[in-house]
Amino acid sequence: INEINALDEGIYEVVIKSDITVKKEVALEKSTVSLLGENTRLTFGAGGTLLVRGEAELRLGTASSSGLLTIDSTDDTRPIIVTLDSARLVMYDGVTLGPSKSGGYAAGVQLQDQSKFYMYGGTITDCENWASVAGGVLVSEDTEFVLYDGVIQNCQGYQGGAVGVIERGKFTMMDGKIIDCIDHWYGGGAVSVFGTQAFFTMQSGEISGCAADYYGYGGAVFVYSTLRLLWIWRSGIRLLYAGRRNFAGRFHPRQFHGRLRRRPVRI
Repeated sequence: INEINALDEGIYEVVIKSDITVKKEVALEKSTVSLLGENTRLTFGAGGTLLVRGEAELRLGTASSSGLLTIDSTDDTRPIIVTLDSARLVMYDGVTLGPSKSGGYAAGVQLQDQSKFYMYGGTITDCENWASVAGGVLVSEDTEFVLYDGVIQNCQGYQGGAVGVIERGKFTMMDGKIIDCIDHWYGGGAVSVFGTQAFFTMQSGEISGCAADYYGYGGAVFVYSTLRLLWIWRSGIRLLYAGRRNFAGRFHPRQFHGRLRRRPVRI
């Protein structure tokens, strides 16, 4: 990655040919880089994380790659990947993020500073935040996460088990699955929308087996936002077996200034 940063702007591939452990920050500063595997594992140890900055685009796998790649972390305090300064992250089938644990950050992917994450496939799994925010993906100020396909599973957090959306962040679920995720604080076993002008749009896909086990607001989705919202159920949406310990089950709008329009939904 450091060698690519020193080269002219371009399109490059990095192939992980054997299992390796990295114990420092690695930062992609420019260019478009595809990170590929050959049934191999990249582990970030103590002090390790992958940063994507500026005009850089990191592709985890490709639409046609066949080799499997797992990226996990044993640091227990930092995300696997952090995107900054309008950078882009793209993920495809054949790639697994996790397991990972973190405290003040999402354990999987932390989006910051107008960056974007497009997930076309693959799996984010066993990402746990043990202190403060979402387990899988945190969509923060002016960032965007679009889930086109793939699975987020077995993640745990304190502001969304799988995905947390805060302060002008946008999360769009075009398809894919969020399954067996847990929120341990306010609510949103799968998705927590918390803050001014935070957006969540669900066009299709499935949320199942998720729960909120402390205050218990919204086993699947919890919304606390001052934005005027329009929630539309569509026939392709599946909210299944979303549990709670105390209050609302699948969907709980704590502070909601909008309209709720219902269309047929398969439960």
